[in-house]
Amino acid sequence: MSFNSLLFTDEIEIEANKQQNQNLVIYFNGIYIDDLSKLPSIKTDFELILEKVGKKGFHAHKAYKNKADSKLLMQLMTTIILKYELHWFSFPFVKEWLTDSRLNTYMENDEITVPFKKSNYRASAFYFYLHCINERIKYLPSFSPKVRLYSDKDTYIRLYHGFEHDGNTLNNIEKIIGSKGKDEPILYLADHVGYLFRKVKLALPKEGGINQIKINPSDKDSELIYDCVKHIKIINSKKLFHYLDFWNILT
Repeated sequence: MSFNSLLFTDEIEIEANKQQNQNLVIYFNGIYIDDLSKLPSIKTDFELILEKVGKKGFHAHKAYKNKADSKLLMQLMTTIILKYELHWFSFPFVKEWLTDSRLNTYMENDEITVPFKKSNYRASAFYFYLHCINERIKYLPSFSPKVRLYSDKDTYIRLYHGFEHDGNTLNNIEKIIGSKGKDEPILYLADHVGYLFRKVKLALPKEGGINQIKINPSDKDSELIYDCVKHIKIINSKKLFHYLDFWNILT
């Protein structure tokens, strides 16, 4: 077997808001499994969760709309992360970075022949996500080389296969597989943490972090935002959350 660990990736996009001086940002959220022997038990737990809440599949945006189910379901999903000590990587890429000369310099110095225009925002975001994962993941005490990535977006599968590399540049990544949650339910977990992240990110004040979020009780989503904040804090307290800062990792 040429791989010993897995990373399941989901993508979210937060649109630009000119009034708040915010740029368009794409986020990749990956759930990392360091031991393949955990996989059967995790899949069994997912089956039990879906059976418990009476669902055949899972999509966070739809699932958490129902207040009757959201609290229990969110708790069960986060419990899997904690129970199996699954690491969560979150990587942002700001569209405005495409004009930064440092980014272009990195691409030009890389051994990979990039078969897309550097102005392609989504492709560039994925390119740098792979490189940040490749550099950062090896520092996990539990890292088992190499890692196989799963994504439910065909776009990213095609982009990856378009990267012509000699095997050294992305030396910690075995390959990327396209799949859906019904076949690889760990993708549901990536969707879950992506939802948590999006809700909290949109609730953040202009200045300050997660502890400075003020939740308005009259807001129809106030309880949901509170729960998302709580779950991220719990995951972070177990040192399972990793925010990948592109500028510190690759430049």
